[in-house]
Amino acid sequence: MIDNEQLAKEVLGHGKQIATIEGSVKSAHHRLDKIDDMVASIHKMTANMESLTNEVKKLGERMENSLKNQGERIGNHELAITAFNKTVETVNALYSRVDVLEKEPGRRYNKFIGYVVAGLVTVLLAYFAGRYL
Repeated sequence: MIDNEQLAKEVLGHGKQIATIEGSVKSAHHRLDKIDDMVASIHKMTANMESLTNEVKKLGERMENSLKNQGERIGNHELAITAFNKTVETVNALYSRVDVLEKEPGRRYNKFIGYVVAGLVTVLLAYFAGRYL
């Protein structure tokens, strides 16, 4: 049989163990409360991420449509630039032709002066040849 003193020691020992277990349980509950708060925060972040993902998808679609429209505009601008470049080439060709036409009277004048000088030289040579020979 167990005497009272031994029983009292065992009860006291169990009381200390119960107190330790209660402290551990309180600590565990406190940690579980923190985990619950974290889980709630994670749920909020997940909802926010879903919202952001949808917004990013919409933004991507809008950008894609905008780029498509700008691509069409660029195509139109490229056609206009090509037509402008052809016009510039035509104008440059016309300038070249006008240059040639403008220079032609000058060439004729230079030839005429050359003939006049050659004629004068010939007349002078003939004059001096007839006088001194």
